[in-house]
Amino acid sequence: MYYKRDGTPYPDDNPVKWAIDSKNQDGRVAEDILSDGKRISTVFLGLNHNWGEGPPLIFETMVFLSETEGNDLDMDRYSTEEEAVKGHKKMVKKWTDKVRKGQKKINKRALKDELVDLRMNLANAEMQANKVIGLLPTKYGLPCKVRWHIREADDELCSIAKKMRLDKIDLVKPRRLDYSERISK
Repeated sequence: MYYKRDGTPYPDDNPVKWAIDSKNQDGRVAEDILSDGKRISTVFLGLNHNWGEGPPLIFETMVFLSETEGNDLDMDRYSTEEEAVKGHKKMVKKWTDKVRKGQKKINKRALKDELVDLRMNLANAEMQANKVIGLLPTKYGLPCKVRWHIREADDELCSIAKKMRLDKIDLVKPRRLDYSERISK
């Protein structure tokens, strides 16, 4: 069944009249683009999408992956424009909160990946240093392992590093000793 924007049905269920009227009016109720690029759009459908009993559902809010991609992530339908506006705001809040939580998770995941890379880099650096140290005369008393010190790292980074047993890694910049410092230690 076909409906006007105010919720009244088209007389005689006339799809041609509905199509002409729909073409001449803007069906958009609201649209928002979130900080991560997701698009939330609420539109007037005009066609009842309630296949069961109850009031006609002629407005729809959908969440899309981006402005250009049509992959929908969430959807809700409404009977009136007022409900659609409220539903749109609710959907924006829901997905804004998800974006915030997701960014925290992404940041932690990226941080963990970075720590894994640092751990691998440290292992490679230790192997290279041990090769070089093995070639130097032992009278210099150089340490067998390279130690990097944690300075200027924030609490979250330090706690993740400690959980990953990376407490001897400088998470900001490797501390480089010049030759004279190495000899004296």
